[in-house]
Amino acid sequence: MKTNPTRAVVNTIRRGESARNRFARWAGWFGTATTVDQRRFQGPDDPYPDHWGKPFEDWPGSLPETATADSLRAALAELPVRWRRVVVLRDVERRSAEEISQAVGVTPAQQRSILNRARELLRAALARSIGRGRDS
Repeated sequence: MKTNPTRAVVNTIRRGESARNRFARWAGWFGTATTVDQRRFQGPDDPYPDHWGKPFEDWPGSLPETATADSLRAALAELPVRWRRVVVLRDVERRSAEEISQAVGVTPAQQRSILNRARELLRAALARSIGRGRDS
């Protein structure tokens, strides 16, 4: 996914815009735009407005389970230590967000952000691994 750091900064500044914010005038140079394409979300007439438009696709089941497990272990090993710890505590040990925040030393919001980013990296690594497995 390609992100625009300037857009992210501008959106962050606008959310907390105040007269004392020295960046608020600078943020006015850029037009208002969203970070994620709005077509990926459900519309106002759908049952759940502003939720993801379509469910995520399931992983293909054509690879042996051991290949997927080995790929997951390799992908976990590539994560930074703190991110790996958050993923293991949450997805393997099923700990609560509060327990993870205390164990890792981050706020609950940071824990959610780390977890989402780590899961995204794991999905990408597994997708690459599965793609290589199909070619061979």
